[in-house]
Amino acid sequence: MEKTAKRLINQCTEKMVIGDMEVKVGMSIGIATYPHNGRTYEDLISSADVAMYKAKESKNTSYIFTSC
Repeated sequence: MEKTAKRLINQCTEKMVIGDMEVKVGMSIGIATYPHNGRTYEDLISSADVAMYKAKESKNTSYIFTSC
């Protein structure tokens, strides 16, 4: 799961040329798993959201939710 997230980030954050502009996209991924991080859709989304904001602190990375 983490390996796939890193591969996705690497592919999506490569520099691109659009017209005459060079563009670089950033990506942060939050990962939550059933049932460890939530048993309902809402709980899983909430856990993934927390993990995503943790990942945003480091930029262009993934973070797997761990309960506090």
